[in-house]
Amino acid sequence: MRAIRLGLCSTFILAAAIAGSPAGAQQSAPAAPAAQPAAPAEPRGPAIEEIIVTSQHRSESIQEVPIAMTAFTEELDQATIRDIRDLNGLSANVRIDGNPERAGGSSITIRGVSPTRVDDNSLDSPIGVMIDGIYLGSLSGQVLENFDLERVEILRGPQGTLYGRNTIGGVLHVIRSEPTGEWGGKFQYTTGSYDQQEFRAVLNAPIIEEKLAAKLFYTNISRDGYFKNEFLRVNQPQRDYQNFGLTLKATPTDWFEAVLTIEKFNDDSQVGSSLFNWNFAPGLQPAPPPGSPEPNYSGGFFACTGLVIPGPPPTNFVINLPQQVPCRTSLKTPKRISTDIANPASAETGAYTLNMTAQLGENLELVSVTGYRDLVEDRKLDFDGTSVNHITLERLNDFQQFSQEFRLEGNWESGLGNIDYVFGAYYWRSEFEQDWVTGGNFWTFIGGLSGYSFADNTWSPTLLGTIGAASNPGLLPLQACIANPGGAPFGNVRCDSGANNLAGLGENFVQRLFEHQVTKSGAVFAHVDWEIIEDVTLTGGIRYTTEKKDFTGAQAYLAPLARQRVKNFPAFARLDNKWNDISPKAGVAWAVTEDVNVYATYSEGWHSGGFFGVNQNVADFNRDQYDPEFSQSGEGGLKTRLFDGRVQANFAYFWNKFRNKQEQAVQFDASTQTVATVFSNVATAIYQGFEGEVQVAVTDGLNLFGTFGWLDARYTQFETDINPNDSCTGLPICVVDASYLKPRNAPKYSAGVGGSFTFGVGPGDITLATKYAYTSEIEGALLNLTANRVSPRSDVQASIAYGMEFDGGYKAEIALFGRNLTDQTFEFPAIIAPVFASSTVGLGRTWGLQLTGEF
Repeated sequence: MRAIRLGLCSTFILAAAIAGSPAGAQQSAPAAPAAQPAAPAEPRGPAIEEIIVTSQHRSESIQEVPIAMTAFTEELDQATIRDIRDLNGLSANVRIDGNPERAGGSSITIRGVSPTRVDDNSLDSPIGVMIDGIYLGSLSGQVLENFDLERVEILRGPQGTLYGRNTIGGVLHVIRSEPTGEWGGKFQYTTGSYDQQEFRAVLNAPIIEEKLAAKLFYTNISRDGYFKNEFLRVNQPQRDYQNFGLTLKATPTDWFEAVLTIEKFNDDSQVGSSLFNWNFAPGLQPAPPPGSPEPNYSGGFFACTGLVIPGPPPTNFVINLPQQVPCRTSLKTPKRISTDIANPASAETGAYTLNMTAQLGENLELVSVTGYRDLVEDRKLDFDGTSVNHITLERLNDFQQFSQEFRLEGNWESGLGNIDYVFGAYYWRSEFEQDWVTGGNFWTFIGGLSGYSFADNTWSPTLLGTIGAASNPGLLPLQACIANPGGAPFGNVRCDSGANNLAGLGENFVQRLFEHQVTKSGAVFAHVDWEIIEDVTLTGGIRYTTEKKDFTGAQAYLAPLARQRVKNFPAFARLDNKWNDISPKAGVAWAVTEDVNVYATYSEGWHSGGFFGVNQNVADFNRDQYDPEFSQSGEGGLKTRLFDGRVQANFAYFWNKFRNKQEQAVQFDASTQTVATVFSNVATAIYQGFEGEVQVAVTDGLNLFGTFGWLDARYTQFETDINPNDSCTGLPICVVDASYLKPRNAPKYSAGVGGSFTFGVGPGDITLATKYAYTSEIEGALLNLTANRVSPRSDVQASIAYGMEFDGGYKAEIALFGRNLTDQTFEFPAIIAPVFASSTVGLGRTWGLQLTGEF
């Protein structure tokens, strides 16, 4: 079996290396000619660790894989690496961020490719995140912890042939350790800033000698909030996370093995808790220059200022809104919160993974990878970011996924040359349901915009009230939603028929929304590496995929607070679509020498089409159907190990063309007289760049690294409405050429430098480690708005650890670490202009103390 063969070979090679060299990581010098006495082996000095990866579904050195990829093993043991977000700077053109709105939510960018939205399961990420061969279909829970990991592999660029749909940006694959079959364990305790308390443990045990082994694992993480909530007098966001489970490894014969993992994730951490008030007072922000496409925030937001609608001289229509939120009066990044709720959340996941391998012959294996995950997610956000109950979002989410992959992997040596091949079949099914409510006094606020007074059940002829009266004489928009089942003119507002009448809504009534989707996908694929002549290998691959989605979106409606969980939706959009795709790959690799490899590849990939679930109206669901996004990519690379393995330097140039690029934009909707989020295939874009990764083993104890990424991302075709301040004769929007805009989340430069230094002190070793990561400015909005532009970011991490090894294989280590040592924090606004806005602010400087024991 592959895993046993690899383990035995690695142990044998390592033992031989240790016997021949004190460095323990290099080969012995070649033997002298046979006619002379054999010369003693001479050590070659320090060398970079050779990492064996399985990205091509076979075990091989990372330096022999003809794609741009980075793998981590030893780095995962550093105290500063807490989860996959701490890998920033270690891989070129890769940025891993969290999503504060979801438990363990991720937002990953590879070569400028990132999710368009991260808050809803109706949108698939273009970056594949996998754990032990299982693709994670929801962005929630993708920020994986680093404890007890064997390896993390990051593959850059489209990976459609072997990994399928939704990997046009790349793949991040986490591989955990397997049961050892021997008694042993590892325990870790961490304490630190904001009362951080973490306990992690792994216990290995033999059940039946050489036949069945078990591994128990447990993680518990808690932390107080790092922002003071002045209104609730608590700190938030608080962390409360547990993961525990069992892995069984069965090897009943010498030709079969099975690894089963059963685990549970409980995450009750507060999410979105770093929401701040971004509702600026009038005049605090300057007005944009005349003719500028920038939105004008100088008049403030309706939520905190009220609304004045100009009327015939000398009068204006003045709308006094109930419970106006406090206006923000400073442009400085805030340090304290004043939300009226602590943004509670919970996410419970049950996960089951079964990997089986059967040796069918000397060079042939049958591999089966089966996975099932069930995620129940509940979160409530104070979306206005203030102490007033203005608008809250509560989302109940239920997500399940099942996947099955079969692979036939083998090697064929013949007169035609050496051929490695993989043939496979894949099946995927996922289903999610989101039942959600928007509450607070926001809808009472909207009633005020229409001129309705909930205090005395009267109305005044405001602009919006006039719209309602024009189509429904004598009725306001809110009144019309009761009287007219077809909806009110302004916003197509619908009302709960169970409310009986407008007054029956009561104050602080809510809006009800619902979506449901089933996705089924199947694929067959083949991948072949053919060494046509010595040291020259041709690669060919192809994958055929079919995918079907069935979507249901409910017409939103307004309901009394007491009926907020009653499902009384007036209408549904029932949609379905099916797509087929063929993703090919071709390449050539040349092993110039044993330590120098060059390669060139061409590959294609695709990103699923679908339906946009964050809508209110049936008409919007029907409109926001989008087709798949396709990529065509070329890549050329050089991989080297120089100076007897002391230096490892890898470089790559890539070119990526995206067709039918999926984007969202906020546009005016003439049918409802409101703004709406429109999601569609809008553009063609090209992403090209260069990246380099260098590692240097300076001495036995000193290792340095450097990474650099340059990215040129641009639209070649893109038309949309850019300027919200303009007007077109007879048209609600002005569609113009917008190809000069820069794609969002695509930094021009990214870099990382750092290293580790280990030296002996007394009975043990001290290890110093540090890392600096840099990302240049990015556009956070489709229209490159100043408010959403993210300034250049840098992060400095460092740790010092002292470790000892005792007789019997016992190990102990104490480590002190610091993260974000320069204390950089940034504010990211979420703007629903001109109604309201909030923002998030990241975590500043932290420190921690970690104790680790191993036996």
